[in-house]
Amino acid sequence: MSPNAFRLLLVAATAAIAACSAQGSENESYEAVPPADGHGAGHEASPVTAHAAPKDDGHGQPAGDHGDNGQKSAKNAHHDPAHWTYAGESGPDYWAAMSHDFSACSTGTMQSPIDLSTANAAGDVMIQADYRPAFIETVNNGHTVQVNTTGGLSLSNGRNRYHLAQFHFHTPSEHTINGQHYPMEMHFVHKDENGELLVLGVLFEEGASNPNLNAVLESLSRDTYQFDPSKLLPANLDVYRYQGSLTTPPCSEGVNWHVVRQPVTASIAQIRAFQQLMGENARPIQAVNNRLVVRPL
Repeated sequence: MSPNAFRLLLVAATAAIAACSAQGSENESYEAVPPADGHGAGHEASPVTAHAAPKDDGHGQPAGDHGDNGQKSAKNAHHDPAHWTYAGESGPDYWAAMSHDFSACSTGTMQSPIDLSTANAAGDVMIQADYRPAFIETVNNGHTVQVNTTGGLSLSNGRNRYHLAQFHFHTPSEHTINGQHYPMEMHFVHKDENGELLVLGVLFEEGASNPNLNAVLESLSRDTYQFDPSKLLPANLDVYRYQGSLTTPPCSEGVNWHVVRQPVTASIAQIRAFQQLMGENARPIQAVNNRLVVRPL
């Protein structure tokens, strides 16, 4: 998309929002529970042992959007020149064939996203987000609207502290509940001092306009912008938790996924504005296989 066309699209998206507005310590022992109905895209969750998942070797670089059994760990992932998309012969069904570096997209056994109703254990996962106003840089990188953050913002899961590198958006949501997509999902990508990734997912539902999303859209036309990412979080941070992967090539595994149960709202106009900027950019649901998926109590 040319710069002039992108500016016109951004102006149109912002105008649509304005018009619409004018109208109106992680627990390590879990209680095993049977999987809920609905296992995502045509697969069944395999039985699992109700214990904490083992620590991963490492995780992928947070730049971009989001190995060797031939799969590389996300820690050592790098961008490949192969041009992947979300449709056609460069879409998700063909990612693995586009580059050897993308082999995990088809051979991986701990891939993301998943249907969260496949949860097979229950437990409290205590997370605390230390987000505050910071300077951000917002870009449309061709795959998503991505907000790069400056240092100092972090999240703790009771064991490790992870530093926020960026957050970005998917329409519709990548994770589902009982097979149902939400209209949008946001991923906060964090990395600890050892290179491990933790991604905090937040689901959006249609409802009241969210002024903080307007701020994100407005920041696209500025070099830098001061913004408080905590404004995008719901009040309750109870989360689903599982071990997964990047949802984009190279689909590297070993990512600590925490998806917040409570959604936040966005207006129809705001959701459409992101759809216009990004298109549909959600990877299909992946098999759970023999994984522990913990739902909040």
